[in-house]
Amino acid sequence: MTLGNTEILLESVNAEEAEEICECLKVLYSTRAGELGLDRDFGISMDAIDKPLSVAKAMIVAEIVRKTKKYEPRVEVARVEWDDAKAGEGILIPKVVLQVV
Repeated sequence: MTLGNTEILLESVNAEEAEEICECLKVLYSTRAGELGLDRDFGISMDAIDKPLSVAKAMIVAEIVRKTKKYEPRVEVARVEWDDAKAGEGILIPKVVLQVV
């Protein structure tokens, strides 16, 4: 399972700040937890690998919400939607919808 091409949707922020927030979150969401030597908690845990699809999605949503709150306090996760087109191939594409805090 991979988290490919995470899509981030952010409204109600000026373009420059929205770009900065999205870049920070793209790095967070594309990093596996444990890869960053100085902060082993940074990134998304891959514990959901090999879990049933519904369980994997729930685990990933919880991880995205927790890590977004910890590493990008300017926003909070409103919801996570899924592009299931490649789920049979083991590829989940989350669409993270954020709101400014």
